[in-house]
Amino acid sequence: MTLRAGWRRSPAIAAVTVSVIPLAALLAPLLIRMLRPDPVVETATGCVLIAGGLAGLSGSIEVAGSRHNLIEGMQSNYLLLGLIIGLIAQGNNLAVPFVAFFIAVLEVGASAMQRTIQLPGEISMIIEALILIFVLLSNVIGKRR
Repeated sequence: MTLRAGWRRSPAIAAVTVSVIPLAALLAPLLIRMLRPDPVVETATGCVLIAGGLAGLSGSIEVAGSRHNLIEGMQSNYLLLGLIIGLIAQGNNLAVPFVAFFIAVLEVGASAMQRTIQLPGEISMIIEALILIFVLLSNVIGKRR
């Protein structure tokens, strides 16, 4: 599909392409000059971006090149676990390590039970969801009183 065919099909794509992208290209240097990040911050940001890109590239090469399929359990759910930990800790920075340790024990125990007694691995997700629901419900009930 050519770019012109996409423009004919969707006026929204044309509007975004014509208005937002050139505006962002014009404003980016001004924002960088105004913010003037520290060289250490620039270096760290560049390293994080390069490391993330290389990690994604190596994962795609592993799946597409040698295995030709995605192995079950190869992907991680760090984003979901981070959200659950943050919600259970309820914004308390001191509680985060303890909640994270509890969730880690739950995850490791669930994977060990999956290997030894063939228990489904989703049990840990169900337990985490129930804990999260009860914590959030206790907040709602506490605010109503």
